[in-house]
Amino acid sequence: MKKKIIYVPMGGDIFHSGHANIINKAKKYGKVIIGLFSDKAASEYRTVPYVDYEDRLKILKTFKGIDKIIKQDDWDFSKNLNLIKPNFVIHGDDWKVGVQKKMRIKVIKLLKKWNGKLIEVPYTKKPIINEKYRSINSIYFSSTSRISRLKKLLKFKKFVRIVECHHPLIGMITENCKLIKQGGIREFDGLWSSSLTESAVMGKRDDGSLDLNTRISNLNNVLSVTSKPIIFDADNGGREEHLKQLIHNLERLGVSCIVMEDKTGRKINSL
Repeated sequence: MKKKIIYVPMGGDIFHSGHANIINKAKKYGKVIIGLFSDKAASEYRTVPYVDYEDRLKILKTFKGIDKIIKQDDWDFSKNLNLIKPNFVIHGDDWKVGVQKKMRIKVIKLLKKWNGKLIEVPYTKKPIINEKYRSINSIYFSSTSRISRLKKLLKFKKFVRIVECHHPLIGMITENCKLIKQGGIREFDGLWSSSLTESAVMGKRDDGSLDLNTRISNLNNVLSVTSKPIIFDADNGGREEHLKQLIHNLERLGVSCIVMEDKTGRKINSL
């Protein structure tokens, strides 16, 4: 008798007991095929994964009970489902509400074309999992990983949303600000440290009056409360002989890139 095909879509950014629970449930029905979201697919409705696709793939290959893993290169399941035509799709029941609600309806309609069925597993919601997310978040967002994150965002996201941030409180608000819109989660992807704004809030002109050491001290406070990558407006970079040390300090903090004004002499206008 031919084994039934079970399709399990999975992001697997940070694997936990909930993923193992779904895989164990799926293997009771037949041949388990995991549709692992690519970095691009995950970025379509949330943000760039903490863990790259290739690393997530390696981890998933160690799980018992999986017969095959294929890439799901779109948040939309249609391409893979039409290709595989599984007997069952297994998913956590958390998608009955929220950003994935429309996708759930679409999957049910697709399955009906070949008499497939959707099986929903109770979502694993435990405080320990949330605690692990926070713990792993602090590991993955070191200064080194923060630097490269902007490059990933530009590679995988159609639009990268950057907001000006001159105070730790703004960093905290940005970190937690999310909007559910058009079937996806919208959020600011990164921050912009502006010389104009930082000078203005200190009651100074944007002409280099606010020294870079003061700005870097403030930047350190901002980065301590947010995991977002940051672009630093370095004004004219200060004195040429100090530029190397400036770059070193910004790299140490985890700044992804800097913007500098290409001019000589006294500054008379903003960027």
